[in-house]
Amino acid sequence: MQGKIATNTDYLKGIVDSDPLILKQIYNQSLPEVVKYVKKNSGTLDDAKDVFQEGILVIFRKVNQGNFELTTDFHVFLFIVCKKIWLKKLKKKG
Repeated sequence: MQGKIATNTDYLKGIVDSDPLILKQIYNQSLPEVVKYVKKNSGTLDDAKDVFQEGILVIFRKVNQGNFELTTDFHVFLFIVCKKIWLKKLKKKG
């Protein structure tokens, strides 16, 4: 995977297989955007990291349930999942 641009399939398989190279790539490409969003919306860096991990877990579960079809860019999907998680947490806080 070194030097090669990963595909959506690579990302999904990497999450399921806990591939450290793919996970690092996902982290490097997607976390900054999630951090920016969470901090802009009353959160901290730690909040953003927690939300990001939860987002990865949500995707892991969806893929393992079978017949999951990703119809958008992986990073866009991950961001949307993280955004929904953060909005739900904010709603709980009141």
